[in-house]
Amino acid sequence: MVPATENLMATIYHQMGIDANKELLAFGTRPIEIIRDAKVVTQLLG
Repeated sequence: MVPATENLMATIYHQMGIDANKELLAFGTRPIEIIRDAKVVTQLLG
């Protein structure tokens, strides 16, 4: 189960045009998830 705070952050990233499901690359080539398995809360979007 994904905490509500992660879903809220995914919604904020969505509004900023950032895909929260993508991975960033840390130093070298180690991938890091922005947010794991979070969903956009469409009820907050109007």
